[in-house]
Amino acid sequence: VTPVSPDVVYIAGQYTGLDKIGVCKSTDGGLNFSEMTSTGTATISNTQIWYDFTIAVDPADESHVSVSLVGHFESTDNGASFNTVSGASQLHADIHCAKYSPHFPGRLYLTHDGGVSYSDDNFVNIPEITSNLRVTQIYRFAISATDRTVTTNGYQDLGSYHSQDGVFTKFGGGDGMNTEIDYTDDNVIYY
Repeated sequence: VTPVSPDVVYIAGQYTGLDKIGVCKSTDGGLNFSEMTSTGTATISNTQIWYDFTIAVDPADESHVSVSLVGHFESTDNGASFNTVSGASQLHADIHCAKYSPHFPGRLYLTHDGGVSYSDDNFVNIPEITSNLRVTQIYRFAISATDRTVTTNGYQDLGSYHSQDGVFTKFGGGDGMNTEIDYTDDNVIYY
């Protein structure tokens, strides 16, 4: 829904049996919808729509629609076609929510597994609001059998880290998951 045209409502979803996203638009407050994309023209693909999927409409322009998943896509033709926003590749994967600011024209806020970011310039610059927060989700960790200051941690989406005396060094990407330290040699790490 957009304040510039309150009767305009967008919905989006995944086509049954496909990994393509479709967009529908209503101009009568959601009573009736028209399919803007079709299975043949859908260009957005995602196999984990169950985890990360959001749609937002520019409050100043009802034809400007944003869809975010693992990546960010923009449409300026009412959702009939979408383009990948290449600058958004700087963002953390798995975007969960997108909202245009009612106070700053053109500003789009995005929440993702790495925090909260926004863009005022179509993702040329992407300040991350939460960059000073030191938070993460640890999937698994291990502690050395011979030195209690040596640990390894596997973080969600942020890779795996080795720590000795509080100094962390990254050694793996993606989801960190399982990490182990050899029982007899702290220099041997399994992941």
